[in-house]
Amino acid sequence: MNEKNNFQSGSANGQDQNFNQNFNQNFSQNFDQNKPDQGYNPNMGQNYNSTPVQSTKSKIAAGIFGIMWGAFGVHKFYLGYAAEGGIMLGVWLACFVLCFLTFGLTSLGCFAVQIIGLIEGIMYMTKSDEEFYQTYIVNKKGWF
Repeated sequence: MNEKNNFQSGSANGQDQNFNQNFNQNFSQNFDQNKPDQGYNPNMGQNYNSTPVQSTKSKIAAGIFGIMWGAFGVHKFYLGYAAEGGIMLGVWLACFVLCFLTFGLTSLGCFAVQIIGLIEGIMYMTKSDEEFYQTYIVNKKGWF
């Protein structure tokens, strides 16, 4: 009876060893196939080729800010472009102050800055969500 038990336990150990060898081979093959340069994805199930469109910045809000308060650079500040927003605000303020000193000759500067804001606001709203995200959130395109 001991021989029978030894034989059965020996075959079970043999099966365990075969299973372990097969498992280790399959695991190492699958692990080697998932190298970062071959598209390894640590978040499993997410596709890195598609861009996420979820953003804290709304294209509608940026567009409305550009259309309504574009001369002050509000849409630029909203998108995180402090330098560009400061330039627009500074040009508008300078033109506004100079407008009184030059009897309205620099009012065209104020008007031009407002037109830039209007154009950018319309551009924001007409882009698709993904295009807006790629252009203004990811690539940080500051002007037009």
